[in-house]
Amino acid sequence: TDHTFRIRSKNAAGVGTWSDLIKGTTQLSTPVLKGTSERTSILLTWDSVSGASSYEVEADGQIVATLNDTTFIHSDLLPSSLHKYRIRALNDQNISAWTSVLSIKTLN
Repeated sequence: TDHTFRIRSKNAAGVGTWSDLIKGTTQLSTPVLKGTSERTSILLTWDSVSGASSYEVEADGQIVATLNDTTFIHSDLLPSSLHKYRIRALNDQNISAWTSVLSIKTLN
């Protein structure tokens, strides 16, 4: 959401003049990331974020996709291998914080 602020100082001697207006925008909400394991793939899912037009997916420390959808399949993985994921929401003017890292292992 967009916000406009101005400030002024105040002490025992009185109050100062108002500052110029400062505009700010809050970040998009952070998605909630979930994962499901298969033998050679991991399915990531999350709920859509209001105002987001796309989502960045980071797998094992590298951004691997920018999508409009709320699902991502990381495929061609080795069985019983551990992977770390996080995502964030985007639009033309804003971005969310990254999710917490989700560590998930493929099945044997």
